[in-house]
Amino acid sequence: MNLEKYYLTLLFETVNLVFYRAKIMLSEKYEDIRTTALLSFTHQSLAGQPPIIVMMLGETIEDSDKVSSWSVNSREKAARLCQNTDHISAWQSRDFDKKKYGGAVKTSTGEILSMSGLPEFGDEACCLVTLLLMDRMELEEAERIVEISGNDLFHELYDRCKML
Repeated sequence: MNLEKYYLTLLFETVNLVFYRAKIMLSEKYEDIRTTALLSFTHQSLAGQPPIIVMMLGETIEDSDKVSSWSVNSREKAARLCQNTDHISAWQSRDFDKKKYGGAVKTSTGEILSMSGLPEFGDEACCLVTLLLMDRMELEEAERIVEISGNDLFHELYDRCKML
C-alpha cells in the first residue's frame, strides 16, 4: 500500500472515531445534533484546486440538499484557508452574514482539514483532535487555534479521544 493510500485510510478511520465521540458529547449538551458531516482535506500548496478528498462522516442521509450544502461549506472553508496563507483557522476570516463559517484548520505543514455538519466549534474540534491523534499537529498548534476561535468543546473532545 502506498503512503498516500495509507494516510487517507488512517484519516478516514480516525476522523470517523472522533466524529462518533463528538456526536455523543454534543448530544449530551444540545438537542437535535446532526448525525452526518462532510470533511474536506487539502493542502496549502493546492490553492485554487479542488480538495484532495471530500468524505461523508456518520450516517448516510437521503436529503441531497443538506449534503450539497455541507459539501459546499466544507470546501469553501478549506479554500478560504488556502487563500489566506497566513491564517491557521477559518475563524480568522469568519463572516456569518456571508455564510463564511468556522470549522477548518491548517497545520504548520500546510495540511487543511475542514468539516461541515456539526455546530462550528464541533466541526473545528473534530478537525483538531483528528490531526492531533494522527500526529499531524502539535498540541501547541491546536491551542493557538482554540485561542483564536474561543472553542469551548475542544479540550473535552480531546480528553475523550486521546486514548483511541
